[in-house]
Amino acid sequence: MTTRVLFLIAVMFGPIFASMPPWATGPTLILLVILDALTEINWRYIGDTIPSFLVIAFVPFSYNVAYGIIAGMLLYTTVNVLVALTVRISGGRLESENYDFKEYWT
Repeated sequence: MTTRVLFLIAVMFGPIFASMPPWATGPTLILLVILDALTEINWRYIGDTIPSFLVIAFVPFSYNVAYGIIAGMLLYTTVNVLVALTVRISGGRLESENYDFKEYWT
C-alpha cells in the first residue's frame, strides 16, 4: 500500500524532475553520498583522519578516484607504521593522542 501511494506521488512530480538536466543533479547526488560517508570516518584517531582527508582532497585535484585511493592507502600505511614503531620503540611511553580510539583492524 505504501509503495502505491509513494509511486502515485512520484508520478505527479515526474515531469518536474525530468526537466532538470543531469549535469545539475549529478554533482549534488555525489556530494550527498560523500557527506554521508564522512560520518563513518573515525575522526578521533590521527591514523585514520589524515589518510581520509587526503583521499577527500586528492580525488578532485587529480581528477582520478584511483589516484586518490592509492594516495590514501600509502599514507594510511605510512602513518600507522610510524605510530606503531613509535609505540614499540618507546615501550608504550609515547603514544599518539587518542591512540585508544584506534580501530581494531588497523
